[in-house]
Amino acid sequence: MKKKLSIPSLLFLPLLLASCTGAGPEDYIQTLAMERDDFRILQLTDIHWSLSTNIPRQKEYMDILVEHSDPDLIVITGDALFTATKNIAAMLYDYIDSLGIPYGVVYGNHDMQGMWSSSWMDRNIVRENAAFRIVQDDMQGRTNWAINIEKNDEIVWQVIGIDSNSYMADGLLYQYDYIHDDQVSWFQSVAEEGVPSIGFLHIPLWEYAYAYEENPEGIIGELREPDSATPDLVEECGEVPFYPSSVHSAFFEAAKDAGMRGIFGGHDHSNDWVGMYEGVALGYGVKCGRELYYGVSEHGYDLTGAALYTLGTDESLQITHMYLDNTTMEFTNEITVEVAR
Repeated sequence: MKKKLSIPSLLFLPLLLASCTGAGPEDYIQTLAMERDDFRILQLTDIHWSLSTNIPRQKEYMDILVEHSDPDLIVITGDALFTATKNIAAMLYDYIDSLGIPYGVVYGNHDMQGMWSSSWMDRNIVRENAAFRIVQDDMQGRTNWAINIEKNDEIVWQVIGIDSNSYMADGLLYQYDYIHDDQVSWFQSVAEEGVPSIGFLHIPLWEYAYAYEENPEGIIGELREPDSATPDLVEECGEVPFYPSSVHSAFFEAAKDAGMRGIFGGHDHSNDWVGMYEGVALGYGVKCGRELYYGVSEHGYDLTGAALYTLGTDESLQITHMYLDNTTMEFTNEITVEVAR
């Protein structure tokens, strides 16, 4: 299961937690090598380790997913924790780091809800095998990062992690936050011209609903969440089975213009759907385990497991959804689709 990091500088932890209020694009970028004919990214989302989690059992669950998919990079797309303790939070990232595989993390809306400070959690998620930096800057969000994937010393793909933030006040209530304009500008500064990319966040974009309007069936997966009621989005699209940001972010347009092939998140545990909008794949991974709540497929199996993204040197992108039963520890289904170019 062990994999060696491709870039020696990634082994030096002090370089990964950078303090730089006047940071430049280079401060956010790490590099990994494509060592075979493709590059495989395993997305683990909404793990939700908590006070009630059977940790040995859930380690076994993730071990099976990792061994089955053989990834070059693991990306955790938020809500890895929920009502946990410092000890549980540390055990989770001890485990992730022990896999010996480069990994990236974007925060969800629950990751800071515990008896810890944000600075402690920043240190906790950045371990020896972290393939990303947390830059102490003035930009919105904490987990904004980029990884250049190189083949024969040429950048062939970029992997972008962008923090969709948590909550924002709306009078006496709170709505889900969004990707702010300074983050969009940051993305434009790190995006490599002419290089395809794939993006990871937590809270869905409004464009998920636009993709759903065009083709509710999508290209893979199901929508098992009840209809949401984000007021401004409902005015445009009516009730839709997504729980997106409360504000329409400018991120999608910037990502599309930069040649991003797909944007994938979590947040809506019962959804594993992916659709297409203006040439970009938009959707969800697969919830990692049964913690908190999860969906059940119309075919009867749990919508739990993980998603795998296979990036080719020919700019091809494949999405694989793997469904692993938490009781039997056996795979119940696996579906792969190619994203059209």
